[in-house]
Amino acid sequence: MVRVSRSRSRISSARISLPPRRGSGRRAYSDRPLPARPSPRRLNEASFSVAGEGRAMRTMSDEERGDRRRTQILDAAARVFAERGYHRTTVRDIAREAGIADGTIYLYFSSKQELLLGLIAQLGRFAERRADFAEAGAMDLRDFSRSYMALRFEQVRETRHLFTAVLPEILADAELREGFSERVSEAYEAADAELARRARLGELGDLDPQLLTRVAAATGLGLLVLAILEEPVLAERWDELPEFLTRLWFDGPPRERG
Repeated sequence: MVRVSRSRSRISSARISLPPRRGSGRRAYSDRPLPARPSPRRLNEASFSVAGEGRAMRTMSDEERGDRRRTQILDAAARVFAERGYHRTTVRDIAREAGIADGTIYLYFSSKQELLLGLIAQLGRFAERRADFAEAGAMDLRDFSRSYMALRFEQVRETRHLFTAVLPEILADAELREGFSERVSEAYEAADAELARRARLGELGDLDPQLLTRVAAATGLGLLVLAILEEPVLAERWDELPEFLTRLWFDGPPRERG
């Protein structure tokens, strides 16, 4: 039997690193002390690191180099969007954060809008859903649901402040909404197929697989919005949600004893 822990390993290894949230009391840039001048040894170490990365890039295939560069750009975009917000961020800001030329970004993303959609797709791991379901296909539906929600909710908690910056843009912009819908459709199709398979095995009773997929997605989105609003009960008890939802969906409310 394939364990969901394999899915955890793959998903967690692809997480985007984000900066810590900064308080409002930070000093102005002009008040910050100048950084110490790096020693010759540190300069040599940095040069060696860059050279080593260059050698590693040369040994990769074109596809591997492209994937690595794309991830590098998305990582940089995540950090800048989280710190400055979508509208205040420019492609030049992202290029500077990634340590590449402005034009390099346009080899992978045609616009800042497309870059945002690519980032959302990577955060949501939409393209990996089919593989996740295939790996856990032999698991009991209840156990899989609990484990899968735990992984997704952990990811939401770690990237919540990034969603705070970009989710309003998706809701307000028709083109972004359309692009987001196109990307999330792959995840819906994977979930629909898996739940339809389980329905044929008699695991869902008379529940409609497609509606079940959308209700589950709406539940997650609603909880994300409350997390963005810093609802205090959810902030305190976020880790309890996977088990709570599993009991609610599979057991229902407790019945009165006759």
